[in-house]
Amino acid sequence: MPANLQGARFFFGLRRDGDEGSAWFPLSVSRLTNAMESEPNNMQISATPATVPCNLHGSIDGPGDEDWFAMYLRKGDRLVFRSETQTIGSPADLELVLFGPGEKELRRSDDSSFDDAKFTLTAPADGKYHLQVSEVVRKGGPAYAYRVEVQRRQPALQLTSQ
Repeated sequence: MPANLQGARFFFGLRRDGDEGSAWFPLSVSRLTNAMESEPNNMQISATPATVPCNLHGSIDGPGDEDWFAMYLRKGDRLVFRSETQTIGSPADLELVLFGPGEKELRRSDDSSFDDAKFTLTAPADGKYHLQVSEVVRKGGPAYAYRVEVQRRQPALQLTSQ
């Protein structure tokens, strides 16, 4: 991929020899490492390991399926968790739940509005954190693919004026 596509989203046209039309696939380019969920990972104990910052990939394989990811964070780490389903053509309606050390629930977000699930976090302690990814209405199947981008939150300055 060309370097200027960093962070870009685009459609890739695929056409077989002899076809008159193309199939268009939504793609995105990222320099983040990727962690792909591998079954069985329906519980914290079998969570797929990931190193932040990263992209977490998977699919909700069937009704009631959950995917778990484990990551080590340091106290004060400032992160943004952002799911992506709609823009990649997935019917998944995701819920993200983050548990901190000691299995305490820290954040919960779903994409019940028109936007995909997203939340920010400042890690309260060093330790192992677990992210649970599930489908809100407990549907699933091969088309229920997702990506969760976990990025360091960048400092930002916002000015407002009247």
